[in-house]
Amino acid sequence: MKAQLRDALLELPKARMINNKELVMRCPICGDSKKDPNKTRFYIKIDIDSDEPILYHCFNGECGASGLLNPSILRSMNIHNLQLNSGLHHYNNKVVRKLNKSLGIKNKVFDFHIPTPSNNKYTEHKLNYVKERLGINFTIEELVDLRTVFFLNQFLKENEIEVITVDKERANFLNNVYIGFLSTYNEFINFRDTTGKYKRWIKYTIYKNLDNTKKFYTIPNNINLLTTKTITINIAEGVFDILGVYYHIFDKEKENMIYVASCDSDFTSVVKHFIQMGVFGNVRVNIFSDSDHKIDFYKTFVNNIKDFVNEIFIYYNELEKDYGVKKNNIKLIKKKLM
Repeated sequence: MKAQLRDALLELPKARMINNKELVMRCPICGDSKKDPNKTRFYIKIDIDSDEPILYHCFNGECGASGLLNPSILRSMNIHNLQLNSGLHHYNNKVVRKLNKSLGIKNKVFDFHIPTPSNNKYTEHKLNYVKERLGINFTIEELVDLRTVFFLNQFLKENEIEVITVDKERANFLNNVYIGFLSTYNEFINFRDTTGKYKRWIKYTIYKNLDNTKKFYTIPNNINLLTTKTITINIAEGVFDILGVYYHIFDKEKENMIYVASCDSDFTSVVKHFIQMGVFGNVRVNIFSDSDHKIDFYKTFVNNIKDFVNEIFIYYNELEKDYGVKKNNIKLIKKKLM
């Protein structure tokens, strides 16, 4: 199967082997480069002689897509060989089961409890950080409902997770200094420094599972997929940005509304994820862009999703770089992209 897969990949434009284990080509997700059609920064690790996983990574800084090569990625490359896709699917399942067994994971569905922290000075400091950042008088319970992890060690203990994927010193550092937000599929915690002294964001991988590539964060909500009304996907880059959009711009409106922070995932894969989950038909996408990304930055994104949605709008905040701020620091500029 691997040999057949390698040969199929090498038939694609610009694809080539750079050594016995790595293939390089143009990225099927971001298009790689608008300026230079010869750019090939999408790498696939495919070792024919081992049972190692087949991994991909785009080294275009604007994309950064990575993970376990799967049939969905093959289809985006116009590789529709059913036998090859099926073989890759079964191979991935075998690789993931082997890895999960080595980590003591019984299944891929992680159903975690988000604990409510005790009311002490550390909790108060983190709560006040979020309050001050957004200008909202949150309670601890409200933030827990928003999938907020106050303390890593408490989260691991209460969910009986014995595997710590960083060294103990770093885990304690995250526990004491950072506040986290659990990703949509419970695979990552996106931690934010609350002191202003350290790296702003750190992603903690709950399990070092090869297929846990969905880093994005979604505000909890239920969507009626059978509705005939417009379903709106609101997308921003960071967790605080999408919280600002949810509270300050839409006043917590939830009916037919999806609020998602990409958290370094590319916007295309995030929107296509919801489409694959059944969000299609009358769909509107609102991009709440950082000020340093001009409209041209989103051309590839629009081209990649335009066949699946009805409208695409882009918003900029005239007063600040983004939306993770107080309400009176937001003044919107709106433009229609499609």
